[in-house]
Amino acid sequence: MSKPCFPGVVELYLERIERDPKGLFKLYPFVMERKHGGPKLIQINPAVGFGKPVIAGTGISTAIVASRFNARESIGDLAAEYGLEPRQIEEAIRWEQSTAAVAA
Repeated sequence: MSKPCFPGVVELYLERIERDPKGLFKLYPFVMERKHGGPKLIQINPAVGFGKPVIAGTGISTAIVASRFNARESIGDLAAEYGLEPRQIEEAIRWEQSTAAVAA
């Protein structure tokens, strides 16, 4: 098994960072798989939500979505209420679960 090439790994992460016209950086963290072209559904942006993770393009906090899901609201109901796709809600929940596992 060959080791990953360092420049390739760096490029993989750099494609997940964007810079807006004001010079602020937006990060789209990996949630499930670390691969080129993976979905950019979660965003960390200092200009949105005080830099806390949100569903990209919405400003909806991943923590709020996950807490509502943990309170037994369904993914379908949350998606309908926020006007999003179920995939976006699922990714927000996955993000919060993965960060909670790291913190534990």
